[in-house]
Amino acid sequence: MEFLVQQEHLSKALEKAAQTNGHEDAVTILGYQVSSRLGDDHTSNTADVVAVQVDYEYRAAKRHRSFIFKVPFNHPHYEIIRKLGMYHTENTMYATVLPKLNALLQQPISPECYLLANHDTLVLENLTARGYRNGPTKLDFDHCVVLLKTVAKFQAASYKVGQLDRTLLTVVPQKQLYQIGAMAVMNDKLCSLYERLMHEEGIEASSAEKLRALNSELNASSTDAEATTDVFDFEVLNHGSLKSANVMFRYDLQGRRSVSARFVDF
Repeated sequence: MEFLVQQEHLSKALEKAAQTNGHEDAVTILGYQVSSRLGDDHTSNTADVVAVQVDYEYRAAKRHRSFIFKVPFNHPHYEIIRKLGMYHTENTMYATVLPKLNALLQQPISPECYLLANHDTLVLENLTARGYRNGPTKLDFDHCVVLLKTVAKFQAASYKVGQLDRTLLTVVPQKQLYQIGAMAVMNDKLCSLYERLMHEEGIEASSAEKLRALNSELNASSTDAEATTDVFDFEVLNHGSLKSANVMFRYDLQGRRSVSARFVDF
């Protein structure tokens, strides 16, 4: 299916990029094209991620810029993912938290967010324009050193900013910290499956009863976690999905040794 770009989103993203450079002149879009889809550099299991190349005129000069559009998949799981707060968390990180952290650090740890539209559509800086790309699936020692240094910067900056603004640590809904929302969804699905199996011919009653027992255990775990969770026990933020696919690296002039990293999924 063809990815449809809303020109209004492009215009606002270009205006934000221009303002970032200290200018507020008008931007005129000359043309654009979708150049790559999910799986090239930025990756996601919950959204369609595409690179959009834009030609535009700014201050009487023709220019070019590349953006990353991240739009939730239109599939049956959308509502489940939304209810778990996954879109809310990432959007809040990009729009509110990461700008504060990056302003504190000499080197940003994420792409710039130029636009958050409709509460779920992100328009981000395309890090490939800065020489970043995905590293190997299995990271070697040099990649691990760079990655851990970036994690340390992320945590240190969140601690520093969190001391000034404690609401920073509530960016993740409390229930999501222990995946209580995920337990609730699983609980609901197990209940439905249990009811169906109880009326299905050829299914032993003991098998259905095992599902009901598992469901009871999930309820107990969910209740215990919710009762003991205090969001202000946390002093720093951490990356909730730290895997190689969610990190992009920049390399030395020979293109062999990684020298810096940025996170692209939260």
